[in-house]
Amino acid sequence: IAIAISRRFCREFRFEDESGTWDPDENWDEDNAAGDDPWDLQAGHGTHIAGMIYAQFASTCQGDPTRGTKRKRPSFEEEMDEVQAQRWKKLRTVDIQQALEEMFGAGTQFRGLQKPALEAIMKHESPILVVMGTGVGKSMLFQIPAKSASSGTTIVITPLVLLQDHMVERCQQVGISCTKWDSQRMGEMRAQIVIVTPESAVSKAFSTFLNDVQGRGELVRIVFDECHTVMDSTPDFRPQMQQLGALSTREVQMVFLTATLPKHTEPEFMRIMKIKPEEVQTFRGSTTRPNIAYSVYEYAEESDETDAICQLVGQKLEQYTAPAKIIVYGGTIERTQELSRALGCHQYYREVGDRDEKGAIMGRWQRGGGRLIVETNAFGLGIDAPDVRVVIRAGDIYQMRSYSQESGRGGRDGERSEAIVVMPAGKQKELQNKIARVKARTQRWKIQSRVMRPWETKQVEWEKMERFLSGSKCRRIYLDSEMYYRQNRKRCEVGEERCDVCEKDNAMVEAEEARQAAYVEEQRAIGEQAAQDERERQDQWLDSGIDVHSSSMSIPAPSGEVLVPGNAVVASPKPFTDQNPTPSEEEGHSITRSRYSSVSFDKGFAADQDPVGESRAFEAQKQRSQQRL
Repeated sequence: IAIAISRRFCREFRFEDESGTWDPDENWDEDNAAGDDPWDLQAGHGTHIAGMIYAQFASTCQGDPTRGTKRKRPSFEEEMDEVQAQRWKKLRTVDIQQALEEMFGAGTQFRGLQKPALEAIMKHESPILVVMGTGVGKSMLFQIPAKSASSGTTIVITPLVLLQDHMVERCQQVGISCTKWDSQRMGEMRAQIVIVTPESAVSKAFSTFLNDVQGRGELVRIVFDECHTVMDSTPDFRPQMQQLGALSTREVQMVFLTATLPKHTEPEFMRIMKIKPEEVQTFRGSTTRPNIAYSVYEYAEESDETDAICQLVGQKLEQYTAPAKIIVYGGTIERTQELSRALGCHQYYREVGDRDEKGAIMGRWQRGGGRLIVETNAFGLGIDAPDVRVVIRAGDIYQMRSYSQESGRGGRDGERSEAIVVMPAGKQKELQNKIARVKARTQRWKIQSRVMRPWETKQVEWEKMERFLSGSKCRRIYLDSEMYYRQNRKRCEVGEERCDVCEKDNAMVEAEEARQAAYVEEQRAIGEQAAQDERERQDQWLDSGIDVHSSSMSIPAPSGEVLVPGNAVVASPKPFTDQNPTPSEEEGHSITRSRYSSVSFDKGFAADQDPVGESRAFEAQKQRSQQRL
């Protein structure tokens, strides 16, 4: 219709073709249309045009059907795939040891599972789950690949806004371009690493940004730092974190980093993140912190907890000199504010201020503007202050995973640190009794409930924490059982800072060992004194040769014979031979006498013995004894 209208009203503006003649169909008018097919007219042309090449199958076209020699231009998608392939090919050839030293200094070595995990990332394996202890250095697993690639963007999702500035600074220190996500500057988000919070990562604006980056072939990987936090998401607390699994459909490398993901929670984590367990390559290292001494500090029931904490903090500030730092976790915002006022120090919690104010608080504390800070567990993730010597926890703890994260802020430089829980006196004994009562019930849950209800799960979590606090066994047993799934630990081991339970047991063992050593030493001294007395008596007898009671000493028998205490009995291995043989004896028939010759030195020789032979034997023995002296 539009064509018909244009031809009716625009006919006078028609143009000649290249031959200078009018297009046959341009002469169309209503009169000439009488002989045209209505179907052709509906197509916007006459029957004459319809009979030409227009709108025919390609097989009816005249000309050479053979293909020319010009190469077909690849599609945009093919070009982007080629760029990605070249990027990953280059990463596979990178010397990761050299890259490590270039970034962190000559002589730097990989620790724990850093090297195999990094090799898997450089080989483009996906998805990858890395569970390593706090302070081990998980950030380098995305820093080295980002710096080694000549192009591409790595998305790092971190749960706290506070961590973003800290991470940007660390990346820039090693020469990596890094920026925080800002929806108002979407077109400027050109960096090797873009850091974003979980809430922003599932927003429409960020999805548009990802589409643009991925469309250009620049999206290399998505990294989930502190990925265990998705397990804490509820309809009332950061519900958007439950939507992060949608990013798994991006078909890019996915890397999950954490220090506190217990093995038994892996299935639930993978369900939330929408990844298949059989496809995940997991690197699970030891999360044990050997340089942390775990303990419980009990205060008198009639005392105030705040006063007890102030007293404990004062002791630790004296014990650890500057620049050593102390962190006190208050549990709730109200308790954190109360303790901060009592201690006169910095405080940190989620609503303490905007991003800049939070960054200023953390910066002052890290730079030494105050050695003490009181906070909620919002400060428990990713803060890298190497010289924290003491971490104090006030109030109840409901999750082993959370406490492991909090206590892990201490001793990140590898030096000794303490993790102390403050409790009223008698609380440990009360927990021990409670654990004994609920043990059977917990066993029934394990047998009868394949899937626990939410309140049951929370109850079991709390009971695990109660066991840790009770002090009935080494505290590391419960930490390792929950976090590292190690079931064969008996106590703190060689090379580990002892917890207070093992310290007490060790003191008892050392006291018992000291008592045993003292007893052995006493017996040895008594034996040496008895031997000395015996030698002195023998010396006196050898000097006099008489008047020594036979029951008080033993004298060596002459010539291989043995003297037995009491009346000396001399055992002769050879038959006695008469010194004046009779003729029959000279012919070889010796007369065998008794094998024993009894000598009573205080009564002389027995009448039935040969006095001459035994006298000679006695004189020979005496001469040998004198020669030995």
